[in-house]
Amino acid sequence: MSSLSSSSSSSSSSSSTFTSNIQQFYLVVGFLFFAIMVSLLFATSSSSSSSSSLLHYHHYYHYYHHGQLLRDIGLVLVGAVLSCIVTIKFTSSSSVSSSPISTNIFMKSNVTEFSSTVISNNNKQTISSSSAAERKQKKQKQKQQQKEQEQEDNQCCSNTTNNDTYTILRSVKELRDILPAGGSGSSLDNAKKVLKNELDDQMIEFIKRSPFLQLATVDSKGRPSISPKGDTPGFVSIIVNEENKKINDNNTNENNKGITTLTTITTTRTTSLIIPDRPGNRLLFSLQNIVEGNTNISILFEIPGTNTTLRIYGINARVSTDIHLLESHIARRCQPKVVIIVDIQYAFFHCAKAYMRSGLWDNDTTSNNNDNTKKLSTSTSTKYTQQQQLEAQGESGGKEKSGEFKVGFGRYYATKDSFLANVIDNDIIDHYKGVQQAIDGEGKEVER
Repeated sequence: MSSLSSSSSSSSSSSSTFTSNIQQFYLVVGFLFFAIMVSLLFATSSSSSSSSSLLHYHHYYHYYHHGQLLRDIGLVLVGAVLSCIVTIKFTSSSSVSSSPISTNIFMKSNVTEFSSTVISNNNKQTISSSSAAERKQKKQKQKQQQKEQEQEDNQCCSNTTNNDTYTILRSVKELRDILPAGGSGSSLDNAKKVLKNELDDQMIEFIKRSPFLQLATVDSKGRPSISPKGDTPGFVSIIVNEENKKINDNNTNENNKGITTLTTITTTRTTSLIIPDRPGNRLLFSLQNIVEGNTNISILFEIPGTNTTLRIYGINARVSTDIHLLESHIARRCQPKVVIIVDIQYAFFHCAKAYMRSGLWDNDTTSNNNDNTKKLSTSTSTKYTQQQQLEAQGESGGKEKSGEFKVGFGRYYATKDSFLANVIDNDIIDHYKGVQQAIDGEGKEVER
């Protein structure tokens, strides 16, 4: 600012000096014009007279008589007036240029010029800083839009809305106050019938006989998707991996005569499933979700005619194009393009009541639903209940009958084939019998 002030003062002083010079020039020009007019006056008077002297009486008489005196006086007055007008005009214009207003205008022009110079010198820095600020603001705006989009996408998964007039449970405690946990447990971690990281012989056999499964995945925005997969029984392969680890523990005996090495072998067992992808509509929701990194999936295995289902929670799902896996899953001379490999984290059987209530595998119920003539709750058709299924299997030495597959739950609460396990299985049969009676309208369904 000091440099700006000094430049402004120097410019102002030079401007005032130039103005004073202009004023002096116009004053000199005015007086010269006046002197020239006076000289012309005397020259005219002398030339218009006779050869006699101007001081002669007759000359003055003649000069006045013919009006020459008035003419010359008029010329002098006109010259003087013009000289004054010219001098006053240019003097006033010069004073205006040196007035405070003119000075302010001049200073403003200098300030503008100085500011332009500063902007020119710092042009790159200004553009760089403004560009960085714009990029930062744009990035923040994109994050905000993404957050709003995620909230909008997740709104469909939430049971809480601003206009919600229903009574909504907000915590697990509120839920458990209404529906207390039973003897089976309350979560995957403490449910007794849930196996971790493996399948037992009953589950393996169930998968081998299952021609149909439902695969649930989640995309990167948390939106769930479920896809049916089906083929001939056994289309899903099971791989059991056992890894033995040796742990050496070196101990010194009491007599210090030598070192005793104790080797402990620990076996880690993991079970994986291989699900071939058959030709379909190529939407590939499940495959895309897995490839995008959402590798936790859920699978529901079903056997037609069997009301019990097998539920599996899988981790580390991946999509493979291994040629050996593709060739081992050819069906109808069609080799799959990809297969899904998933490791089992939890596996358990789900009770049969949902399928019993729906009558899903009952042919009469299916035809009644198509005809829309009867309700399931009042259907009088003969049903093959879970109790009848287990009884028939018991009579046939444990072998399935009419496509049914026997699932026993007692082994998950007690030792397999023990007295207590059999008691639990019989209790479940009685419970299913009561459920079926309620379905047939012969009783009331009760909680267990």
